[in-house]
Amino acid sequence: MKIQTVLYIFFFSCFEVNAQQHFSLNKCIDYAYKQNLEVKLEEISLKQSKNDLKQSEKAIYLNLSGSFSQGINSGRSVDFE
Repeated sequence: MKIQTVLYIFFFSCFEVNAQQHFSLNKCIDYAYKQNLEVKLEEISLKQSKNDLKQSEKAIYLNLSGSFSQGINSGRSVDFE
């Protein structure tokens, strides 16, 4: 039993496991900046403000609307005039 345990430990210790990435300071700062919730909210707010600006610029253009209808009456009608 002890021999099997020693063999298992030896066998599994031969494999190197790298579960984490190596980051430099600049990569850490960039990653933190991209993952920051407040930064994401500010970016969304900026996009919304740009869309509002475009919408208000387009609101000054003239609006043209119209309608057309046609009706046909057939049969007897009484004109009381």
